[in-house]
Amino acid sequence: DNGFRWITNSVRPIESIDDIAGLKIRVPEIESLIDIWDAFGAVTAPISYTELTTALQQGVVDGQELGMQHFYSCGWYEYQPYATNLDYDYSAVITCMNLDKFNSLSEQQQADLVQAFDEASAYTLDYAVDFINEGYEVSKANGVQVLERTQEMYDDIYAIGVELATNDKWLPIFGEELVEKMYPGCLG
Repeated sequence: DNGFRWITNSVRPIESIDDIAGLKIRVPEIESLIDIWDAFGAVTAPISYTELTTALQQGVVDGQELGMQHFYSCGWYEYQPYATNLDYDYSAVITCMNLDKFNSLSEQQQADLVQAFDEASAYTLDYAVDFINEGYEVSKANGVQVLERTQEMYDDIYAIGVELATNDKWLPIFGEELVEKMYPGCLG
């Protein structure tokens, strides 16, 4: 479980979406995330995760957007003094299995497998929440200015989401049904 996404940087606190403008932000090499961060006003830098720590240390980028657990576990709080929980995207780890394979198992095997997944999911969610909270506290103790998303930021992020989801590029990919679920009433 990767939790909600944050923005961290070495330049300034992010108290509004306008504060992102002009910051060079590492984003994953995922087209939809690049478009989101472009719309936020960032100068996007699609850099692989394996190169991110070096890019942050050397100032190749001003900041990054990932969850608090990455910020904490990688020690980025040592040189990224500003962190804001944008809460705009939740990154879950999904486990799936081929349905034909699942159906080929005995009823007991299916029940055991489902129970194991349920128990593992509950454990990893509790672990992730505790780890994120620990990262939050350690970051603050190391002088990081940790901020939460404001209602104004939420409204701005929502408006950008509607704009992107309903444009000619993404609407055919997401489909009207999903876009309408994400942004009720946005399609008229």
